[in-house]
Amino acid sequence: MLYFFFRPLIGDVPLVGGLQVYFLNQPELDFDLGGAGNLLEIPGLNGLLKGAIDDQIARHLVVPNRISVVLSDQVSAESIRMPRPAGILSVRILEARYPGEYCILFALKGLLLAQR
Repeated sequence: MLYFFFRPLIGDVPLVGGLQVYFLNQPELDFDLGGAGNLLEIPGLNGLLKGAIDDQIARHLVVPNRISVVLSDQVSAESIRMPRPAGILSVRILEARYPGEYCILFALKGLLLAQR
């Protein structure tokens, strides 16, 4: 899933100072090339092309990498590219009884029961 993050809100058009675009996980791409691109349908070349495209997407668009665009002169480029964190969350898991796919559920349950 491709995420668009607009920030900060400003009082003038375009209403936001900038935007960030990113994927949380590597996307799975499926595409076909038409016309002269059909030459790349040869099994070896097809894999090379798809691998190169996947590498470029990962290098530029998968977190922690992202594309940042400044939309207004009212905000600095640094505030869009490297925003200040809203807070810090520290989680310490004390115990997990059923490791594997259920560990996330125990971690989330631990978040809900965490004490200060």
